[in-house]
Amino acid sequence: MSHAGVMPDEYTIPIVLKAASQNLDYVLGKQIHGISIKRGLETNMHCESGFISLYFKVSKLEDALKMFEKSTDRKLGSCNAVIGGLSQGGRAKEAVFLFIEMMRNGIQPDDITMVSLTSACGSLEVEGIREIMKNRKLAKLPSYSLPGVESGNH
Repeated sequence: MSHAGVMPDEYTIPIVLKAASQNLDYVLGKQIHGISIKRGLETNMHCESGFISLYFKVSKLEDALKMFEKSTDRKLGSCNAVIGGLSQGGRAKEAVFLFIEMMRNGIQPDDITMVSLTSACGSLEVEGIREIMKNRKLAKLPSYSLPGVESGNH
């Protein structure tokens, strides 16, 4: 692509990232990351969540978390990538705490968020769930509703 004089953009980088992620190709991912920095696309919402997902999939948790922490404008896609990566990486409690933080910051969850959150909760022990519920009450989170689900007190 670059040999033909066509430069990668916010549309092509996520596609190549997905291929690198599916092949667990960390080296290619780092090369794409370098290109995206040079092109000013590192913080593009699609590129950023793609890098985070790739780093989690290749077990580079610190790289994924560093990229997420560096972000000044957190978006739902990046939050979903981290919640999913933490959940799949055996760090379920952190995934749930990030969900709580996301809600505190007014970022509304979507179906992807809820699937990752459910997976994280499913792997927690009773004590972990108690700790999270205690922190949820302390956080004074707003209630929210999911499309197609009636809310009510049960």
